[in-house]
Parts: sequence; C-alpha cells; structure tokens
Amino acid sequence: MTSNRMPGRYNLHRLGWSAFEDLCMQVMRVVLGETCTRFRPGPDGGRDGWFQGQAAGLLSAHNQLAGNFVVQCKHTSTQHSALDKTDLRKEMETVQKIAAKTPCHYILMTNRQVSAQSEVAVRDAVEAINGVGRCLVLSESWIEDTVDAHPRLLRLVPRLYGIGDLSQILSSVIQQQTIAIFEDIVPSLRTFVPTDSYRRAEQAHHDHGFVMLVGPPASGKTAIAANLCMVSMAQDPDVRVLRIEHADQFKNTWSPADTHTIYWVDDVFGETTLDDDLLKGWSAALGKVEAARKRGARIIFCTRDYILAAAEQRLKQAKVDVFNDARIRVDVNSLSEAERDAILYNHIKDGDISNRQKLSLKKHLPGLARLNSFSPELARRLGNRRFHQRSLNTWSELQAFFDKPVAHFCDVIHGLSGSDTAALTVCLLSSNAVPDPVPDDALTEAVLKTYGVSMQQIRASFETLEGSLVSRVRSATTQFWRLHHPSMIEALQEELVKKSSHLVLYLQSARMSAILRDTTMLPRDADRHVTPVGHLLEGFYSRLVFLPATVYKHLVNRFSSTAKSELDAIACYLAERASDEFILAMEAGCPELLNRALAVVPEPGGARGAPYLAVRLSCVCGANLFPDTRREIVVQALTRAVEDTGWASFLEVEGIQKAIPHFYNEFLKNEVSNGFRSMGRLYSWHAHDLSSIDHVNSASDDLSAQAAWIDRALQEADLNSHSAKSALTWIIAGFDDSLEESMSKIVEEEEYEAALAEAYGEPEESWQEERHELEHGRFADVDE
Repeated sequence: MTSNRMPGRYNLHRLGWSAFEDLCMQVMRVVLGETCTRFRPGPDGGRDGWFQGQAAGLLSAHNQLAGNFVVQCKHTSTQHSALDKTDLRKEMETVQKIAAKTPCHYILMTNRQVSAQSEVAVRDAVEAINGVGRCLVLSESWIEDTVDAHPRLLRLVPRLYGIGDLSQILSSVIQQQTIAIFEDIVPSLRTFVPTDSYRRAEQAHHDHGFVMLVGPPASGKTAIAANLCMVSMAQDPDVRVLRIEHADQFKNTWSPADTHTIYWVDDVFGETTLDDDLLKGWSAALGKVEAARKRGARIIFCTRDYILAAAEQRLKQAKVDVFNDARIRVDVNSLSEAERDAILYNHIKDGDISNRQKLSLKKHLPGLARLNSFSPELARRLGNRRFHQRSLNTWSELQAFFDKPVAHFCDVIHGLSGSDTAALTVCLLSSNAVPDPVPDDALTEAVLKTYGVSMQQIRASFETLEGSLVSRVRSATTQFWRLHHPSMIEALQEELVKKSSHLVLYLQSARMSAILRDTTMLPRDADRHVTPVGHLLEGFYSRLVFLPATVYKHLVNRFSSTAKSELDAIACYLAERASDEFILAMEAGCPELLNRALAVVPEPGGARGAPYLAVRLSCVCGANLFPDTRREIVVQALTRAVEDTGWASFLEVEGIQKAIPHFYNEFLKNEVSNGFRSMGRLYSWHAHDLSSIDHVNSASDDLSAQAAWIDRALQEADLNSHSAKSALTWIIAGFDDSLEESMSKIVEEEEYEAALAEAYGEPEESWQEERHELEHGRFADVDE
C-alpha cells in the first residue's frame, strides 16, 4: 500500500501515546481483521496488544501467519523522527522474555519514519530472538496510507482531522459551506476523544440516520454532533450540513430528492430552559423529520436531559416514544476513567495556558478527572488562559472550578472590560443569537448607557472573545455570534440578579420570548407536580431567573406594550410562574392586558392560556380579580373556540369548573343532547389538511384526547349514561375509520410517486412539481 501524498499529513506526533495506541488497535480490528485485545493502562509486559489465532487481512498475506501475536506501539512526540534499531533495546529485551515462555510473532507499529535499511535491521534483530517467528514493522507512512484506504478509521478516530493537514486529508471538491463549518469546529477536533457515547452515536447515525444526543450540561453532546458531521462531510463531497435552530428552517430546506443532507439541531428544545415555541414547531414537524430520514437525510438532535424531561410532559406519548427509541437515543452521561483522562489530557495539552501553568496542574489532573463534576466543557475551560484570571493553583481552587462552574464563570465576568461584558450581555438579550456583522439595532441604548461603551467597542469585543467565551456560528445562509456554552447564559443571568440595575436592563431590553421562557417569580421550593422525572425537572426550574418584587413595575411596563401575538404566552406565564403580588401589580398598573389575554381564542395546537389564566385569577387570595365581566370575556373566548374548531381542552384545566361553572355544565349537557358536536367540529378542523401522515396522527391524537376529557367530565358531573357513553364511542370509532382511510391513501400515493420517480429516473420533488402544475395550471401559486 503506497501513497503519493506527503508523509506526516496526520501529524501523529500530536496524538499522544495513549491516543496513538487507540489508533493502532482500531487499525488492527478494522483493517487487519484481528480480534485484538488492548491491555489496560499500566505495566503491559512489553505488549500493548495481544492476539491468538489465524491471521487475516494483511497478516495473512505474510506467509499465512498463525499463532500468537504481540503488538507493540511505539510513539514519539518529535515530528519526522526516524526509527533506529538502537531505539528498541528495551522492547527487544522484553520480547525475548515473552518469546521464551510463549512463541509468537511480533508486530511493531510506530509513528516514526522507517527507512528500508532500518526496517531490515529491526526485522533481522527481532527474528533472531529465540521463539519469535516473523516481525512486521508498520511505520508512519503505512499507518497513514491505511487510514486513507479505510475511511471508517476516520470516523472512529475523528481527532485525526483536527490535528492533521486538512489540505492533504480532504478532497479538493469540498463545498464552500463545508470548509466554513470545518473552520468552526477544527479547534474542538484537536482535542476530541472518541468515547463510547460517540461510537454508539456513530452507529445510530450510520444504521438509522437519526441520533438523539441527551445529557446534562457540558457533557460533550455538541462535540459528538460536530464530529459526526465532520467525518461525514470529509468522506463524501456530496454531503452538506445544515445547522438549524427551528422547525421552519427544516421544512423550508428539506426536499424528498435530497439524500445527502445532515440536519444538525443543537439544543433542539431550548438552551437552558424549555422553549415552548421550539417544542411546538418540532412536535408538528416530526412527521416530516421521519419522512426525511427514510429518504436518506440524516438528523442529529441535541438536548439537555432535564429539558427533554420537561418537553415530555407536554408531548403526546407517540412523539415521546420517538425520542426514547433505544436505537437512536444516546445518553451522554457517563465517561470511563480512561476517557476522562484522555479528554483532560488533550485539553490541557492543546490549551493556550503557559507551560508553567500546565506543569503546576500536572499533579492534580488525575484527581480532577475522577471528580463527579468533571465534564469535557470544564476540561476545555481549564486549558484556556482566559479562565485562569483568578488563581487556580491549589487543589481546593481547582475542585471549586469543577464543582461550581457557574460561580467561576461569574468570576471571569468580573475580570472583563466593560465592552466585553456588554458583548456577552447583548448575546443574552438577543436570545443568544447576535447577527454578524453586528447591526446597530442589536445594541440598545440601554446597553450602551449601562456599560458606558460604544457600538464600535462592543463589535471589537466579539472578535477578541471569539474562541473562548463566544463563537461565530455559521448557518445555511447567515452567521451570528453566540455564547460559547449555555452554562454561560446561566452565569450571566445570575450576575443580572445580583445587580438591580442590570436586572432592570434585562427586563427592559431582552426579547419578550426570552423573558417569558427564562424567568419566574416563584421560589425554587414552590409546590410542583411530582413526576417520575422530578429530579430532572428540578434542574429545569433551578435555571430560571428569579424576579423579586422590586422589579415588578418594569415587567408591568413591558407587558403593557406587548403585541397581540404575545398575549397567549403572557397568559400562560401569569398562570404558571407569576406570584400573587405581581398579578395584583398587573391589575393596578395594566388591568386591560388581563382582559386582552383572557379574550384570546384558543385553538388546536395553538393558543391555550385563557382558561388557565381564568383559574389563576380566581385563586388570588384577598382579591376579586375574576368578576363577572372577566368571566364573560373568557366564556366568550371558549364559546367561540368550541364553535369554530371544536376545541374543548379547557376540560383538562384543574379548577375550571369552579371558575366558570355555568358554561362548564351547559357545555356538557349540550354535548350529550347534540351528539357531541364538538367532536365533529374538531374533526372538520383537522380535515381541512390531512395531507401527511403527521397531520393524520395529530388529528387522531387530538380526537382521542378530547373524547377522554369529555368522558371523564361526564362521569364527574354524573351525566355519563350508557347511551351517552355508547354514542361517544361510536363517534370516535367513525372518525378513526375515516382517518385510517386517509392514512392509507397517503401511504399509497407516496409509494406510487416513489415507484414512478424510480421508473422514470426523476427526483420525487421534480415529479411532484410537474403533477402540481398539470393539475392546477399556471396560476397554482397565485394565492401564496
């Protein structure tokens, strides 16, 4: 096996001895076909690997070798170092002892350069040892050529991309977007360790085209996703990667004819807390995601474990099952001791701290890798000089660095200049996505005044902070600045809470969606529903910013000028996270907003806050916040919802019967006497669009859920007669039959279109467009 490419292109000298042994063992297993065993770290008796049996692959070509094989890996950190027989004195003494007890063949794998003369000298010397059969010397060039010939080795050891010469490793036809993404993630590749979680993710990505990476903060989910994308692009020039954030981007970019796209969604349901808008979007898009996967597209989702647990409380069971499928879900929550060591080693070795600092850390590294709080992200920070502004010399200081990362990051913030802190704050206020170049409207006057800086200074700070505290992220057609890791968001929020002026700045300047998503007025120990995942949901609640009563007036002012589109989200916030004192402040400062929020008409899969807010207002102690006028407002909204779409999900709201007893009871009586009219209206609402499997499933789920709520309510009201129960069962059975028929038509049509496209050799998308034009003519999109 030979190559005309420059030797040393993978920079194997930068791997470190342990990672080099990993590479050699992967070569033995993947390429040579041996069931090769690597010895655990520690004294190995001169053997890094051991195999017994009939040789296969390349070893078989060497005189049909069989028996016992000793594998020795010899690594050097010196680039372009040549191997000489004298470098193997210690190894030859050990081999002599082994061969005296057990005859064997000897394989030496090294990243040194080996001349023909040296290879003959080493081979003759080793084969002269009594008990040694044949000796193979596999040098740097052989290993690099072997990696080139077997692309799976690069997937198993992706760090080779990060330390190698990309111009030599990668094909010249890589797309411009691929190169841009490589530039973003190459720094992380230099330190990446292919853990068991990575290998399971690679297997799921390869076998099923869908990976759900789940784990606690800073556990390495993003690094695994980045490396999966990297190796896929490097090995196939047709592959493109789209880093997207919300479902609409997926819907707008996916094509059934596209079989070479990887959709990478980091923090799919939110960065530090659950984002309802993201959840609704991806819940509705799961059908298209599944269709894309079946047609060759590949999907990578990343999410924190406690955010997924909170999302599962809102999702229907069928969709929860998709994410919990053991074939595609990879829990990134455990690292072996060897993996921890390798991760910490790589980050310190490749870090930009001084050699003197590395030396002072050296004695503490084994202990740090064993801490329960150890994580890859914290290891990265420890190797970054910006995080050494405070003393990190003693064991107690280093332990606190890992045990209290948010606190340490707060210390880092204190050491920054005003413009640097302002730049981080702009990220927070902009939902962690600041367009690059930074536009004028991204920097509010309040930010500039609070920190006493100019727009030019903040823009310059983004450039200086890149790589340590912020990252420049490229999407399909845009690029933007974001905080390097979501835990920094938590630290910034904690800092804002400490200073009232900064908290006021947050409430005045942050996006309304961010405020509603990331804040609460309820203490962390407030009563909450106990669930099987309560320990994870506690992680969700603990990351919300607590708003004290002293800042209520500022939030009241923000709410008073809110847009109509935000009213339902505000209603949900008031119902779920507002204190009695704040609701009273709203009543005193902006009572009209409460009326507007109650008047928002709910609909399937959309607005839902009105009945929850009604119950919340009726429960505020010592106040009459739900008089007949407001009761009438919410009754009108619910009446319209039932009449327009059949929506009756208010039945599941605890306390709603007490809040609006007359409407509640009349609704149930009308349902029984009118043959459960709301069910028919709900079916009709869904029937306007049953064009996909996902839409049909959504309709079925909504109808089944509403039937269950009506049945339960009728039982509680003692109205569930035998005839009423039979009628409800008959109605839902009829809808199920209709939906099943719609599903069969969709499946049949998809199969027909796929077969037709294959027969004519045309992409499915092309066939769909042609058929649409034939059926609807020139004016097909006149109403779009």
